[in-house]
Amino acid sequence: MHPNTQGSAAFAALTNLPPRLAFPHEPQSFTRWLGKNLDVLAQAIGVPLRLLEARAIGDRRIADLLARDERSGATVVIENQLEPADDAHLGQILNYAAGVDAGVAVWIAPRFEPHHLAALRWLNDKMGSQTGFYAVSIRLVRIGDSAPGVIFEVLVRPGEGEPAGRSAPSAAPIALKPFAAAFWAGHLRRHPDEENGSRPVGETCRWRATLPKGVVIGQWVQAHAASVFLRGRNGVTLKAARASLAPIADAFEQRLGVALCGERSDLLAVQTLKVNVADAANWPAVSDWLRDWAGKYDAVLRELARRRRDS
Repeated sequence: MHPNTQGSAAFAALTNLPPRLAFPHEPQSFTRWLGKNLDVLAQAIGVPLRLLEARAIGDRRIADLLARDERSGATVVIENQLEPADDAHLGQILNYAAGVDAGVAVWIAPRFEPHHLAALRWLNDKMGSQTGFYAVSIRLVRIGDSAPGVIFEVLVRPGEGEPAGRSAPSAAPIALKPFAAAFWAGHLRRHPDEENGSRPVGETCRWRATLPKGVVIGQWVQAHAASVFLRGRNGVTLKAARASLAPIADAFEQRLGVALCGERSDLLAVQTLKVNVADAANWPAVSDWLRDWAGKYDAVLRELARRRRDS
């Protein structure tokens, strides 16, 4: 290593290492490490992830890892490899995503060919918001004599307007978690009844149970918006939640002026407030708006569900 010197400060060189130096065996070392450090991948792709127990359909394995998108509740399939991306793994991740009706599919490899990236961009364009596909490169790096570190870089993500280059690596700091945690702490101090009336789902979202059974009301914050929405609780697909709401959908829409099925196909009855939520000065207004709209959703849904049950 030959340090570069600028003034009196010496900087060690960043060295790229072969991933198999740290992960000699893909399932036993890399997949296990990834399952225990899923927050590193979550930070890179911008999706809050919670590891799920591995499952299979019949004799078929379902992906290397399964996770839950803690923001939307969607199932996430993760396929990782330590060799360059190939057509076989492209077919595998499509098969796994279809097998669990995934809302997110993440393919990790040290190198992708242009046609693999083009295929994922095409899938994102055709699938819309039903299933989002990510291509994530893995790099193993060392600075000077330090221990090796993993860097994930997103090469393809849903919603790209143009074919994208590399995103900021996962080693870059992300301010979302501290901001969201502080907001929700203030929200619960302002509205203590929310502590028992709703539960956290990841860093950015809280869910409130309602009627019909299996449907939840989501309260979700991002840096520049807050939203209230409906979806199925864990284990209840969006299709099943929509079917449960169908008998009261017209009355719900008329009462609240919110379309059950709007622009987003992965969530129902989305109501959004465009505001700088990262600015703490706006938190009281955002907190009140979220609680008020969640309360309106809950009151109307319970009234309509009970009325239908008693009719």
